[in-house]
Amino acid sequence: MKKFSKIYNFVFPDQAETKSCTLLGCGHENTTGNYRWDGNARGKEEFGIWQYTLKGRGVFEFGSKKYELTPNIGFTAIVPENSVYYLPADSEEWEFIFLTFDGQEALRLLKNYRRRFGEVIDYQGDKEIPALAFKIINESCQNKIDTPYKLSAMTYNFLMQLFNNSQLLSDNVGAKPKWLLDVQDYCIKNLSSDVTIDDMAHVANYSRYHFMRQFADFEGKTPYKYLIELRIKLAIQLLQTSNLSIKEIAEKCGFYNTAYFSKTFKEYYSVSPGSFRKSYK
Repeated sequence: MKKFSKIYNFVFPDQAETKSCTLLGCGHENTTGNYRWDGNARGKEEFGIWQYTLKGRGVFEFGSKKYELTPNIGFTAIVPENSVYYLPADSEEWEFIFLTFDGQEALRLLKNYRRRFGEVIDYQGDKEIPALAFKIINESCQNKIDTPYKLSAMTYNFLMQLFNNSQLLSDNVGAKPKWLLDVQDYCIKNLSSDVTIDDMAHVANYSRYHFMRQFADFEGKTPYKYLIELRIKLAIQLLQTSNLSIKEIAEKCGFYNTAYFSKTFKEYYSVSPGSFRKSYK
């Protein structure tokens, strides 16, 4: 049940110049009763969410971590993933604003933002970020964002402001530890190599068992699944932007067996890499 809801979904013709950094929608809601969104139950198409609490209290669960979303607290989610946000039974209401992001560049920036500052941020003292979000929401509902180019510019400006302002925040409640950032950097830089769990644990300076447990606590998934998802995302990029053969793409993404690459890719996107490339083009 919603006490009020002001939501705007953007619909523009497909514009090659803007589709890499844009918004799917935005909104301002005050909800009571049954309200719950599961990050694994919203389809396979990837998109990003930034949400900020104005009043009341919600909950954001990311893997095994659980955060209270009180006023000034915001979270970032990438769908699909092992996360859920909801109005708990002991909270009377939850008022918030949100933006949903689409496009390769927008998602890259949002993921880097979350990786750098954490999935949950306390924006106490930062009035600029919610003000920017409100501006986008209000201008959208007044039909003032009338071209995809204006929308893309506002999207990019908002993301850059997130990075700029978050560096000034001292209490990032979901900030990731250095060992995890080091491991993720290592994985990204060595996707074409045979990275093992032991390699990742060595970078973190942990035992294999302790590393796997700590990684799952922070990321909500195993190190192996995280690495596979990175490889698949790189494969998507290469399928869309290069003329490399499927075998060459598999090797660049760390899959040294083309059949295994195709099988893994199909598990995520329900089509073979070749079929995905044809449909994209």
